[in-house]
Amino acid sequence: DVTNGQGVRDQLARIPRLDVLVNNAGINIPESFVDVTEAHLDRILGLNVRAAFLVSQAAVRRMLDEPQRKARGGVVIHMSSQMGHVGAVNRTAYCMSKHAVVTISECLHHDLTEAGARVKASVLCPAYVPTAISESERNRPALLREDGTSTLMSQQFRSGFEVAAECSIPPPPPPGALPYTHAIGTEPQRA
Repeated sequence: DVTNGQGVRDQLARIPRLDVLVNNAGINIPESFVDVTEAHLDRILGLNVRAAFLVSQAAVRRMLDEPQRKARGGVVIHMSSQMGHVGAVNRTAYCMSKHAVVTISECLHHDLTEAGARVKASVLCPAYVPTAISESERNRPALLREDGTSTLMSQQFRSGFEVAAECSIPPPPPPGALPYTHAIGTEPQRA
């Protein structure tokens, strides 16, 4: 459970060596701004923001404590979203959380650079990637199943092209092309 800070620290302590962290846990509960419940907001911010922060903090502390770090280096990669740069209908809480992930990454980058650490931070901001997880009920929290919002999420998604048409960003790459990436200190670009 990446939302449990002590549990994360305990798990990381069991790993003999840590060089790379890919922070990829996240959730989206599509709702209009006025319909977002406190429970949904807490769930989204807890997993997308708080867990990203706590896992990264624990991993970076662990990396910096390793005696050979200066020789090896290390990296923290956060998975955000194009929604970390734009807004969209029924995505207020999600967009807010993904913007926070971009900010966590940028601040971590600056802190590590200022400290002269060989640990680096980066963030990826892909557009929507249709996968089976969009239709999976396996990991859906009970609160979503109980309140009737557990319909297949793929029915609620609009394509990246539809979202981009409403935003001041270039459209996403065509199917089969690589998604957008965002390296700290640069403008978003296609990989």
